[in-house]
Amino acid sequence: LDKIQRNCERMLGNAEKMGCALRPHVKTHKTLEGALLQTGGRKSRIVVSTLAEAEFFAQGGFDDILYAVPLTPDKFPSAMALTESLEKFHVLVDSVEIVSQLLQFRRDKNDTKEFSVWVMVDCGYHRDGVNPQAAASLDLIETIATSEGMVFSGIYTHGGHSYDGGSKSEVVGIANDERASVVDFSEKI
Repeated sequence: LDKIQRNCERMLGNAEKMGCALRPHVKTHKTLEGALLQTGGRKSRIVVSTLAEAEFFAQGGFDDILYAVPLTPDKFPSAMALTESLEKFHVLVDSVEIVSQLLQFRRDKNDTKEFSVWVMVDCGYHRDGVNPQAAASLDLIETIATSEGMVFSGIYTHGGHSYDGGSKSEVVGIANDERASVVDFSEKI
């Protein structure tokens, strides 16, 4: 427990020094206690990998949750319910088709609250996300930003391919490439 607390405090301190708000991922421990350690006692700004995790943390009082898996139509009803019940529930997309379907779903349900939408960026893992070099990726963000019923809230990435790195220098190189792809894309936005 002492080691976990020190690590959480260090991460919070690092984020503060860099002038950013830490949004920790809670998928590993899946506990309210662990999330509170990661957030410095706040019940907000967390990341989850499943809607069941989102619902669990929402029931535990967390009110700013990012669902960090690109949304699919079968998840729209749960995403809408969480959007309606939480102060901030954020969904992730990586295609204009999903954005169009989500907007249609919202219209069909006569929903009044806007969806907070983040765009998943492929930083080299090639599992999901938009290509940060493609013009279509900027078009997707423009579609979100100009559509009634949703607001563009940010970009997100998952650098899972760094796990496959061999030496420390290879992992550092992968991490630098990941960072550069997201920073370059954010500058284009």
